[in-house]
Amino acid sequence: MIGLVVYLVIPKQQTIEGCTESGDGGLRLYSDKDKRTYALDTNTLSLQPGQRVTLKGKLGKKHSATRDFGVHKLVKDEGTCGGHADQLSPAS
Repeated sequence: MIGLVVYLVIPKQQTIEGCTESGDGGLRLYSDKDKRTYALDTNTLSLQPGQRVTLKGKLGKKHSATRDFGVHKLVKDEGTCGGHADQLSPAS
């Protein structure tokens, strides 16, 4: 019974995967899986726009079409993106 109570009280971390991009107020991640955009709170983690990553963390407040995501850990760095983030970047 105690294990069940602890499981319900401790918030579960979420995993999201997608491409990072520059946005208003900082870095965002566009998830191909659920087609949502997340405003990233990366703390001390160094991420750059155009990276395809898998992140573990906690979902935060929702602001119109964007949801906050507090990053706790970089699970996987899959290199550069080849889709959505590239389409948003201005052509040189």
